Amino acid sequence: MRSCWLYFIYIVCLALPIACTGSQNENKENVPSLENGMQPGHDERVDAYINSLDIRMELQDSLFNIYPDTLQMNIINNSDYKLLTDNKYSMKYLESGNWKSISQLEHMIWTDVEIPVEPQASRVFDAVLFIRNLPPGRYRVEKEFSLVVPAIRGTTNNIRVTLMDEFILN
Repeated sequence: MRSCWLYFIYIVCLALPIACTGSQNENKENVPSLENGMQPGHDERVDAYINSLDIRMELQDSLFNIYPDTLQMNIINNSDYKLLTDNKYSMKYLESGNWKSISQLEHMIWTDVEIPVEPQASRVFDAVLFIRNLPPGRYRVEKEFSLVVPAIRGTTNNIRVTLMDEFILN
């Protein structure tokens, strides 16, 4: 009788941790990971959610007859999340149907300043155009933001969002 109880306790002690571990692994698929923002394979769901937030960039002017010194970017944040950015931006030009990076901007040294855009607000940024003598054509300005999403246990998940708008230089 005593060996029967020992065998029962042995089975319970062995089977219970295995059963608990199995159910934790099954539930882990539906829970975001805090290590690198979100779990692998999240892209489609996160992209769809971000696209529904009404966060956008609009240039004040989109057609230029002379080369502008600055571009005014209006960042509109109609979401419930704070956006963070810095002074850096990038530009591309349309050539033969493909967007090509303007390499001079990729090698620029930018000041590291944290600039917030509060929820339900907008903010205007002036992008100083350091590159002169760009040929006439279609251009795209891009600016990267962190979407600050509160998470469990007081930490935050920063999701990178790139906003863009186009302009034409005649």
